Amino acid sequence: MCKMLLARWGLPSENLSGYIWFKQIHGGTLRASDDFPTNRYLIELSTSASSALSTNKEKIKSADSLMEENMFVSSYTYEDIIIKDLMLDSNYRGGGISVINSLRITIDNCYIVHFITNGVLVKSGHETYIPNLFLGQHITAGRNHNVRNFSGTGINLMGNDNAITDVIIFSAQIGVMVSGQANVLTRVHCYNKATGWDGTGNYLRLPGLTQTCIINCYMDYTGKQFERYH
Repeated sequence: MCKMLLARWGLPSENLSGYIWFKQIHGGTLRASDDFPTNRYLIELSTSASSALSTNKEKIKSADSLMEENMFVSSYTYEDIIIKDLMLDSNYRGGGISVINSLRITIDNCYIVHFITNGVLVKSGHETYIPNLFLGQHITAGRNHNVRNFSGTGINLMGNDNAITDVIIFSAQIGVMVSGQANVLTRVHCYNKATGWDGTGNYLRLPGLTQTCIINCYMDYTGKQFERYH
């Protein structure tokens, strides 16, 4: 999936070492087709090797912390990729952007809608920077009659040392899900789904002391949920 998209933007699918870095995907609209796979993402920074890595990491999850799992990563598939100025419509057929086993990725000024899984998924890797996003399963400015049925997650952080800044999540079951360590959320406005309708603004599912920082964020009729696991 990612290689097809890279080719569409005139980028090489891989260099001689099989490692992609310092490239941009920017300016345009992507909409999922009616038969788009519901378990895929419109833009995927991942490889089959990343999938194998995720499988191996699952095997050691019960024995080690999430930080130790990330230390298992000896190399990254992508580095310094910029994804910006895009309209992504998942057409209720999957997710928006998936970043797996990647280093220093920027996702900037994107409008991501109609996802059923995650608007943005970050798994493993390190230092993904996410500023200036609008995300929603349904396009609404509030008072949506279908709010009871909102599902999906705006941004799902399953890695360490990432930053979300100046982001608005206007419809989803969960605004931001965090299950990695040392992540920073700044000026995030979540009115994705009111607590009265079983919605959550920030869901922190964390293993012990994780140094998660939430700064100047507005939970607009939504709440925070904290869950500690081992």
